[in-house]
Amino acid sequence: MKRSGLETESLTEQKPALQDYATVVDILGRLLQAPIDSANTAIHRALQQMGIQTGVDRAYVFCLRDADLMDNTHEWTAVGIEPMIDQLQGMSQQIISHWRNSFERGDLAYIADVDHLDDDAPEKAILQIQGVQSILVVPIMNEGIFSGLVGYDTVNQRRGFADHEISLLSSVAAGIGSIIARRRAEENRREARRDLEAARSRLSATLDAMPDLVLEVDSTGRYSGYHTGVPDLLVQRPEDLIGTTLEESLPPEAATIVRLAMRQTDERGQSAGHRYFLDSSKGPRCFQLSAARRAPDQPGQAHGYVFVIRDITEEFHQREMLDRLGEVVRHMTNLVVIVGTD
Repeated sequence: MKRSGLETESLTEQKPALQDYATVVDILGRLLQAPIDSANTAIHRALQQMGIQTGVDRAYVFCLRDADLMDNTHEWTAVGIEPMIDQLQGMSQQIISHWRNSFERGDLAYIADVDHLDDDAPEKAILQIQGVQSILVVPIMNEGIFSGLVGYDTVNQRRGFADHEISLLSSVAAGIGSIIARRRAEENRREARRDLEAARSRLSATLDAMPDLVLEVDSTGRYSGYHTGVPDLLVQRPEDLIGTTLEESLPPEAATIVRLAMRQTDERGQSAGHRYFLDSSKGPRCFQLSAARRAPDQPGQAHGYVFVIRDITEEFHQREMLDRLGEVVRHMTNLVVIVGTD
């Protein structure tokens, strides 16, 4: 990792000790193997280990909240050092504005002596308030995008960082970034699942209130799902229906009508007004069917179909009665007057 041009004195050159590498390997192993629900504990432990190993007074993590703000999400402090995490929430990213290009390239920022910064440097005042004398900041990159930073402060004295220390600290920063990215991805998945369950619950409540039967079939015409608030609309038991084809569950005439609706849906995106008859426990029933495309569950799969079916038997009988009455009236020579009860 390259250093930014913000250094105020040369970094020290020291030979790395095997213990340094062993510590980093242990930290990275714990970070990569930590369960997502234990991410905070793993990050705090990593900051503590590296803080003690390198002799800094504070080690911390900042995560970008949005385009303008960032939060101090984790902090370790040495004995006698005042924690600052509660005061560093919702910080403006303007504080690191002149470091931003360096961070986005993956370069670190190092200030050996905060007091020697120009007075107009945006970070000088906030660092002095915290008593910081030297600071090393390593960016957290998520798929090549700057998403946060890991910092190491000294308060009791100024100090430099050897090249191997910077390499080790950068490795730990990468491990912390990895577990943060995993946690965010898991949180996004959980939120998406919660949203999906809420949407399904709303849809189920809506369908329960409708006097319709909703059937789902795949591209071959095989039943894959159903929903109804009126169980009597199912002329077969659900366990007998799911997995069967239209021809296996419907009389030939009805299956032909449903296949016609599927072809029209392929051509137009939807189809409506199809009527067919089925025998049920309540006798012959008349049904009306509408169809629409159902998006595939996975990319590359063929689309399916959703059928909305309504029992219109009573409407059908009433229409038949009116049609017969109309025929009678047309063939009568007498005057027919229809009046209300009043």
